[in-house]
Amino acid sequence: MDKSGIPGFTNFLEKVVDNYIVIPYNAETPTVMPIWEDEEFMNRVRLMHKWYELGYINPDAAAMENAAIAGDTPVRTGVAWRGFTGYSNPANWGFNVKLSLYDGPYISKSTEQGGMFAISAGCDKEHAEASLKYLELLNTDRTFRDILAYGIEGKHFNYLSNGTVMRTDEGSSGYQPSLFTTGPVTNASVLSISEDFLSDPELWPKVFRGYKEYGIWSKSKGFIYDVKRKEDIIATISAIWSNYYTDLVTGTSDPDVVIPKMKAEMEEAGLDELLDDIRSEFEQHLAKNADK
Repeated sequence: MDKSGIPGFTNFLEKVVDNYIVIPYNAETPTVMPIWEDEEFMNRVRLMHKWYELGYINPDAAAMENAAIAGDTPVRTGVAWRGFTGYSNPANWGFNVKLSLYDGPYISKSTEQGGMFAISAGCDKEHAEASLKYLELLNTDRTFRDILAYGIEGKHFNYLSNGTVMRTDEGSSGYQPSLFTTGPVTNASVLSISEDFLSDPELWPKVFRGYKEYGIWSKSKGFIYDVKRKEDIIATISAIWSNYYTDLVTGTSDPDVVIPKMKAEMEEAGLDELLDDIRSEFEQHLAKNADK
């Protein structure tokens, strides 16, 4: 483990300010709270500390920028979607890998907003029409979408027998943008890791069925707090949070000892004032969007 801890460690909480003021997904009524008031978070950081003391976590975790993963590492964690094959190719590890879902999927306001491809309301007619044509091409022409996603066929990638694609060596080293940056991921062909380890070409419909069946959706109705309202307080509290966060998520510190200290420092810096302002804004937001 490195200083970032387990990937997605706090994804079960919707972030309002950084990831220390949150809205729990599992609450019947959406509530703004400091992260340590969430029982699940406390259970997790206590478990990390237990693992640290037992020697399951490397003792230098809080100081490591990037932890190297050895080929024979028996347990690893990551963030991905159902059916993702990048973590499970036996050729990468020398043994078969089994994936186990331990969290999610969570559909946050960031997830929803980040999935939008839109045209600015201030765009003039000429550019708006051109943008619409581009978006139409992006959403209807698989060849064009794959060029953006994977590069030039035969140079950067090739189509495999089941309709998925595989990057060439040149594509892996010379053209590998994150798929979401060039268009909707579901409109591109599905990526396979190798010719012997094929992905499901019908992956995305199954992912969406999984979201429908298992997805845990945000109840915040798109709430975004204007951090400029309490900018100075947030800057101070965020600095305090940063001083403690790494040790907490790597298990290095005992949460029942350090969180009361951290809370006292944050309260002195104006935490209660910040929470009151956020909660007031949130209540107004929910009332305004009650029918949505």
